[in-house]
Amino acid sequence: MTVTRISDTITGWSYSYLTDGSGGTPPPGGLVVQDVDRLGHGFARDIRLIGFWVETETVATDGTIGPGVKSFHTLSAPEFTPGTIQQLTPMAMGTPTTVTTLGDLKRVDTALDFASYYKINGNYVASGIAATFTAPALLASATNPEVIGLTIDQIFLFGPYGQHHHEPSGALMAARHHPMVKFAWQANPAFDATKPRTRIKSLRFDFRLHLKLDRHHDLADNAKLAQLGNQAGIFADSDSAVGTGIDAITGAIWHLSASKGLSGGSFDAAEKPLVFEVTAPGLALGFPSYLKPPVDGRAPVGVRCWDNIHWWGARGAGQPIISAPGAFHAAHLHWRWGAAAAVTGSRSDPTFNPTVYPSGVAARPGVSGTWGPLLDPGIWMQTIRFAIVRNEPRLDPNTGVAAADLSKADWKTMFDPGLRATPDDISAGADIVLWFSTEIAGRVQIPGYRGDSFLPTDVPGQMYESRTSGTVFLHGMFFAHNPEQKGLTVGTTAPQYTPDSEADIRSANAWFRSAD
Repeated sequence: MTVTRISDTITGWSYSYLTDGSGGTPPPGGLVVQDVDRLGHGFARDIRLIGFWVETETVATDGTIGPGVKSFHTLSAPEFTPGTIQQLTPMAMGTPTTVTTLGDLKRVDTALDFASYYKINGNYVASGIAATFTAPALLASATNPEVIGLTIDQIFLFGPYGQHHHEPSGALMAARHHPMVKFAWQANPAFDATKPRTRIKSLRFDFRLHLKLDRHHDLADNAKLAQLGNQAGIFADSDSAVGTGIDAITGAIWHLSASKGLSGGSFDAAEKPLVFEVTAPGLALGFPSYLKPPVDGRAPVGVRCWDNIHWWGARGAGQPIISAPGAFHAAHLHWRWGAAAAVTGSRSDPTFNPTVYPSGVAARPGVSGTWGPLLDPGIWMQTIRFAIVRNEPRLDPNTGVAAADLSKADWKTMFDPGLRATPDDISAGADIVLWFSTEIAGRVQIPGYRGDSFLPTDVPGQMYESRTSGTVFLHGMFFAHNPEQKGLTVGTTAPQYTPDSEADIRSANAWFRSAD
């Protein structure tokens, strides 16, 4: 295996990528980027796709559905044949270009708004690498499969520094990184609709992101400091400013007190910094809440998901923590925006277009205007799970651990109890890793929802089917490396714990934490 280093002077990003030894083909398992920084500011040690799970189910001629069968796959031979690694290089400054003229960016333009993310001095620019993996007979052994082959594109994009308005304050400059995976199922030419068939029930991609941010934004000052590890915070955005479809489904409206100020008014829930390692929900079939069954005939109850993660270098006891909202020297990972972003009118770069919807309805349930999940609209029915855990050699692919040992059919069991029975305390800073999983349901039926109206939850809802192609991790990550700002539009640099206190979290000492 060989390592190639890229240092791009236009976007400021530097990173290495691995090859199989030939210098032009990805290693078994797919593309990996390592030792990532921007203008000397540390960002990540290792970012990769661990693998993916395909869940199939059989459908009899009378419509009876059989149990789901899950199988784990990596982008490796003999199933997948890798293509040559392509370096995506920024266009030289000069004559302004448009997205439609950019071959490298155009390959994912249908699902991402590059106009706001990658423009610099009149040009649309991005650095990165990409590779295509093909498995034309992945499901050949299945009974009469609807689809038979799978093509996957891995695309790592690194964008320039700019003001992206990705916080409600609209005050933050940052660069952007997208570790995207684009997939496309190929139809089975021998499929017979009159016979029992096999169809896709779900497709799940598991990522490992070993982020590593510096303690100080100033390079000279940082070089003098001992590094204390990283800290992370998890947040659920406010949805009280505008009613949402999910409110009608769950009966849960997340009220806020005006006395909380900007920080409290922006978040319904926060744990900053994380007290213990955590496994947590990010989205439930595209919605910000899971549904619990009704109790004694009462309305369903929602289990609130988290919407974003902030990640920064620990600064030591008694020192200010990154601001929230704000976080001017931190990595930001937003997969959903709450209603507060729509009310402020500051999010001018939505990746979600609610008018593009596979069923043809005007707008997706639970989404209004420029806020909501930041997902490919053709595969919006995604369930996101994440874990933030201490780095361990037995969960590190760089120590020779096989990919099959880094992903479980029941995702959370790799950490709880697979890693340890109770989570470690990471509140002071540690060498931590983000595990991120996104699962696309083949179809979803929303209780009590039909077209543009909500009915009693016991009424069968409208069925939605995902498209057979799409891109995951569109939302990407922001990386800011500026000094903290002050003002009315910037949040607190103190710890934040709501609705549970730090004492409550310590008392429970549990792996799983929702935003309730």
